Amino acid sequence: DIVIAHGGDLSLYSGGTDRISHFASGLSRNGYNVLLVTIEPENEFPPLLRDVEKITVPSPSNNLRSQPIRAYRITKKVNEYVRKSDEDPVVQIEHSTLGGVYALNSNTRFVLDIHDLGYLSPTYSDLFMGEYLSHIIKMLETKGIKDSEYTITASDEMSKKIQEEMSNIENSKVISNGVSLDKYDH
Repeated sequence: DIVIAHGGDLSLYSGGTDRISHFASGLSRNGYNVLLVTIEPENEFPPLLRDVEKITVPSPSNNLRSQPIRAYRITKKVNEYVRKSDEDPVVQIEHSTLGGVYALNSNTRFVLDIHDLGYLSPTYSDLFMGEYLSHIIKMLETKGIKDSEYTITASDEMSKKIQEEMSNIENSKVISNGVSLDKYDH
């Protein structure tokens, strides 16, 4: 069993949601039992996720202010599933900030997929007291990275950045993003 946790709305296209949809559907197609724990989508899930089991949690919205609420609800739901499972599922957390929240709220091992680092984003630093918020996010991301059993990064550059600034990752693999040709006219 593989449990994939993601805090974003998978019905809204982005590089990250596309990456997660392909991870989940690819693992499922290859015979793994995949459970995707995410927020209730605004629209329909992508067709790629049709055969993937999903548990959704309510989210007040898909914005910056709701991130802590989404992270808490998702990690709580993952923990409930892991405790009830007869198997020892592999937990894959999508994004280092969610990984930090999971590490604070769980004592189970997990794989962390890192697309980017939130503390570097102007999304946070441009806010009132953004410097402090970015510092808190960096602490969360560092906790997630250090507590993960294994990390996956989206690029060699991301892997190097983490090695230089945050943690010496021993168990890491780069799985680069691809392009979904179905998003383009042929």
